[in-house]
Amino acid sequence: MADEPTPDPAPDGTLDQRVSSLETGQQTLTEKIDELLGIVKSGREPTTTADPPPAPDITEQVRQAIRDVNAEQPPPAKAPEPEKPPREAGQPHRDRLVGILYGKEHKR
Repeated sequence: MADEPTPDPAPDGTLDQRVSSLETGQQTLTEKIDELLGIVKSGREPTTTADPPPAPDITEQVRQAIRDVNAEQPPPAKAPEPEKPPREAGQPHRDRLVGILYGKEHKR
């Protein structure tokens, strides 16, 4: 405990010294009991320096970190164009030949 009781005076001490030390101890106990009763009646939490501060909300910290990372990233570029199938090898003028054979007009 933080408050150690004062040792009793030596047995050869006077009666007044003994009574004084007992009254001092009684007064200290009475003050502590009054403080505890006040805490219980008011419903407040006891304030001590030994209590650690309340832990921060970890979920809010994670959400804020995600927002910070997303804010640092540049906006996405425009959507890429869809893929075009490759031309068939060996038939560079296929459209022109199809147009000639089937009567389509060729482009000039």
